[in-house]
Amino acid sequence: MTPVVLSPEVSCKHCGEPILLHRANLAPIRDNPMGQSTRFYPTAVSCPACKHVNIYEHFPQERYLPEESTVQQAQKIRLECGWPDCEGNLRVVSIALADDWSVEATTWIFDERVLCSNGHPFRLRSGDVRK
Repeated sequence: MTPVVLSPEVSCKHCGEPILLHRANLAPIRDNPMGQSTRFYPTAVSCPACKHVNIYEHFPQERYLPEESTVQQAQKIRLECGWPDCEGNLRVVSIALADDWSVEATTWIFDERVLCSNGHPFRLRSGDVRK
């Protein structure tokens, strides 16, 4: 029998495509002591289809998928804020398959509600992307 994982799913707020993530890439809010939470701390997620990055907190749907599926390949990418004199950052969860995250991140379109850790509307600082 193939091992399966329970994968949270959202629809992209821009194009509507489903985005499947691994539960390990999210920080759950423990509001349901009897079961797994479907609410998580705000998480920036990039859509592999349209490249928009939005904030998600609620992942109401979940799917059982084979353990070796691409959902396992989700990465947390740390980006530095591009505002002058800001040392803030943003972690983005992405399921895109990328050899070079510094190139991939330049293709993303950040929603105006996506903020760096210091509260600025996020814009990418060129050349500073870390896994």
